[in-house]
Order: sequence, then C-alpha cells, then structure tokens
Amino acid sequence: MRRFEKMPLFARADIIIILLVALLALASVLFAFGGNGSPKYASVKLNGKAKAEYSLDRTGEYELSGENGITLTLVIEKDGVSVRHAECPDKLCEKTGKISGAGQSIICLPAKISISLEGGSEEIDAAVG
Repeated sequence: MRRFEKMPLFARADIIIILLVALLALASVLFAFGGNGSPKYASVKLNGKAKAEYSLDRTGEYELSGENGITLTLVIEKDGVSVRHAECPDKLCEKTGKISGAGQSIICLPAKISISLEGGSEEIDAAVG
C-alpha cells in the first residue's frame, strides 16, 4: 500500500494571498476611519443665503433669528456644534445632536436655517448612480 504524505496546511501561495487580503483590509479601514479633516468654521444660512460664519476656534453660544420669528441657540464647543434651544415646534434641530465633521449639517425647516461645518475635507458616505 501507498503511504500518504502529510501535506502542509497552507501552501506558500495561500499564505501570500492571505497576507495580501489582510493588508488590503487594513488599508480600507484606515482609509474609511482615517478622519475627514477638522472643519474650520460653522456656516449659517437663512433661506439658502449666507447669514454668518462662526470660527470653531472660539467656543460660545450664539442666538440665530430665522423665519416666522423662530430663534435658535447655536452652541460651539471644543468637540462640536449643536443647537441647544429652538423655538420651532418639532425641535428636530435640537434632536440632531452635536456635529463635528466637515460637511455635516443641522437644519431647522420651520426657521429655514441651515448650519454646516466647512473648511476641512468633506467625506462622502455613499455615491449612487
């Protein structure tokens, strides 16, 4: 009878392929979570027109007056920007929470105010089409 030789679990080519796939996975994670740059300022628009820009280097609270007599309190802190108080009925701008990445925004539809963080590199979540 013929004796079976013990074969190695992985061939040399298998090990090379596994290492390449692991390296590609690591590069993908670093690319995806490597940061999208720090925004420089908060841009406030009323009805789509620029109303004000606030530097993110200075923390503070700012009152914003929108349409229909609605006011918002914009809060700029070290770790992000949020709306603390809004006189709008749905308060979705408050519920948005704190934003901190370039390209993120808070929108209050009843007041027609949008607040976006700009100045860093914007990260695209997905592209369709």
